[in-house]
Amino acid sequence: MAAGLPTLTTDVVISSSDPGAVSGPLLTLDRGSASPAASDNLGQLRFRGRDSAAGTILYAKITGQIVDPTAASADGELDFNTIVAGVDATRMSLGQGLQVGTPTGGDKGAGSINLAADIYRNNAVYNNPDYVLEHWATGRIEKFNDNPGAADYPGVMTLAEVEKHARERFHLPRIGREPSGSFARLDMLLEKVEEIFVHLIEIDRRLRTLEIELDCDD
Repeated sequence: MAAGLPTLTTDVVISSSDPGAVSGPLLTLDRGSASPAASDNLGQLRFRGRDSAAGTILYAKITGQIVDPTAASADGELDFNTIVAGVDATRMSLGQGLQVGTPTGGDKGAGSINLAADIYRNNAVYNNPDYVLEHWATGRIEKFNDNPGAADYPGVMTLAEVEKHARERFHLPRIGREPSGSFARLDMLLEKVEEIFVHLIEIDRRLRTLEIELDCDD
């Protein structure tokens, strides 16, 4: 039993009789139908237990299904169901791509992920930088000091400094070429968006000041 897993009172072991075999034991669920059709259930692994009233209920299941039985181009999928508030529903499906929930459009093809809701990291969709605007408005970072990227944020660079950096390195400041996860990359891009708005606000302020001065000269 692996460390950290609960002790099981019943353990079913399927063991290979050939210690030199290339692969381990295979468990095959074969639906021997002479007339296969889309949505046919090929087999199911069920997880049952007891509720607080000692009733036996189904808590989760994994189902293999036919999507398209056409010879030489057959498609199948695995559906992962859980029971939540007494409702048995498919929470995730794995076909060509991965579907989470019941997203519009279903399977979007090989290697794709189609979500019905959103992606969260540590209970947040993403971390807005916000320290950019705080530093610009107050000259310091206190409220958003814990946000990723805040600790080493140098402040909004002038457009001349950005131009020099871009001409020399061919990328924006603080956005390197090293691989990163989507959340980290999105935080970098949002930092740049906030900086762009800071520059737009400053340029707009200067233009309005210039317009007032020109009106006064007239």
